[in-house]
Amino acid sequence: MKRYKVLLLGYSDLAKNRLIKTFINSKVKFSVASKSEKKKIIGAYAQFQSYEDGLRNSLADIVYISLPNALHYKWAKKALNYNYHVIIDKPMCDTMIKTNKLINLAKKKKKFLSKSEFFIHHRQI
Repeated sequence: MKRYKVLLLGYSDLAKNRLIKTFINSKVKFSVASKSEKKKIIGAYAQFQSYEDGLRNSLADIVYISLPNALHYKWAKKALNYNYHVIIDKPMCDTMIKTNKLINLAKKKKKFLSKSEFFIHHRQI
């Protein structure tokens, strides 16, 4: 079975407190692209200071986008154009038009595109 590598775009509270622990516990190799985090992130095989640098230079197969909602579409589109499979924190996009554009691009590129539901019931919803 192939072991996939993940590039985590963003270093949100969810990434810090849940995703990275899950990657480490599941023995998933991961790298992180973060504009804000300068300290070494425990468990990451590589760390990038910009999202673009991570997309260009990561050895990952999958990009997990854990950024503010308004940035999901932009960075998912870029990741698909770099030929990554993409997982996005909910919501995938802020409009159905953008969501459909990503779906069509993923189909064209023959890449997996998914929305992550880390919290099924969240107090904000």
